[in-house]
Amino acid sequence: LNSDSELLNFNAQKALSERSTIGLSGDFNRDTTLTSDEDITGRFLAKQVRFTQWDASPTWSYQLSPLDTITVTGSYLSKDYNSVLKTDFQYYGGSVDYSHQLSELSALTGSLSYFHYDADNPPFNTTDDIYGALIGYKYAPSERFYVNAGLGADYDVNKQDDPFEGGRDSNGDVGYRVKLELGYQVNDQTNAKFLLSHDTEPSGDGLQVTRTRGTLSLSYALSELTTLDLDANYVDNDSYFGEARTSEGLTRYY
Repeated sequence: LNSDSELLNFNAQKALSERSTIGLSGDFNRDTTLTSDEDITGRFLAKQVRFTQWDASPTWSYQLSPLDTITVTGSYLSKDYNSVLKTDFQYYGGSVDYSHQLSELSALTGSLSYFHYDADNPPFNTTDDIYGALIGYKYAPSERFYVNAGLGADYDVNKQDDPFEGGRDSNGDVGYRVKLELGYQVNDQTNAKFLLSHDTEPSGDGLQVTRTRGTLSLSYALSELTTLDLDANYVDNDSYFGEARTSEGLTRYY
């Protein structure tokens, strides 16, 4: 902890039985928008804006059979900005994930989710209800390499008050989702992982935005107790196929 940025992470897991496991993770982060890829929305800021964010996510996983597993996850996020240039918001919801083992090398996955975005931006009082579905496939041809890919869609119902004519406007839009994860063990000490996603996310501009994220991670074990990690990140909010909710213009972060 220091005066520039504070970051606290928590992660715990407990096996209730041979089939059932619960978990809880959480984060506290105090930083600035200039070092946060979550604020890449195309909106110009004349100066850095400090924010405080915390989130919590409980999970419960249950093995229905030797081949089938179901996981229920909840999520809550709150983000407050120390400036009128950005919009405070809350974002919460949950998902139900299912996995079916097809063979020793492959598995079929599915996910249904719902999230609610609540922006603190009177007199508009913007909210979004996001319904999502994702179908995926896992494949691990060897102990060193695996691939996990998914494709799905989001339906976003946006509502906001009309301060001029009164009433509350509502509209719905559909966007696509992409998830890709590649993992490779280079040797006994080195592991590489590539993550790619395209999905709708909350922002500090009073609306949902569509973001493409790419991450390349390298991990090197210096010893049994020490590991060196190197991450390269890329984020943009480009609307490649006319996405449902996005800000004006393209912004990149890397």
